[in-house]
Amino acid sequence: MNTLIESIKNNTYECNILKITNNFTQQNIIEIFEALKTNSFITYLILYNNEIKNEIKKLSETLKVNECITSLDLQYNKLSEEVMRYLSEALKTNSSVNSLDLSYNKITDVGIRYLSEALRTNSSITSLNIQNNNIKEEGIRYLSEAL
Repeated sequence: MNTLIESIKNNTYECNILKITNNFTQQNIIEIFEALKTNSFITYLILYNNEIKNEIKKLSETLKVNECITSLDLQYNKLSEEVMRYLSEALKTNSSVNSLDLSYNKITDVGIRYLSEALRTNSSITSLNIQNNNIKEEGIRYLSEAL
């Protein structure tokens, strides 16, 4: 694991896709997010089925400074309202992510409200997948008003 983290941090991991699945510990994920702050190769970050909670603060910090990640896939992570708040804060200033997949989470209208606030200022996201969440009519209204 240390080799992977070091290669990401030192830009010797020259693949453009990084897939982090449920095989990683919370600490490993935090270390990878920290390493991504300086990485200039990875453009597609897949965080599939990790139930991201505390790690979101580090991902948020990373997205605020990383200018290389263009696609962010957060499928199947049971994203809470707090996670959506941190993610949305990062997306307000991030200008590199243009594709965001939040499908198959448990995002509620409150989570979508946070995302909608980010989308009001973020013009780089051109692809958004929110299928199979707990979004009701109110959440759809927030989203449509932001777009």
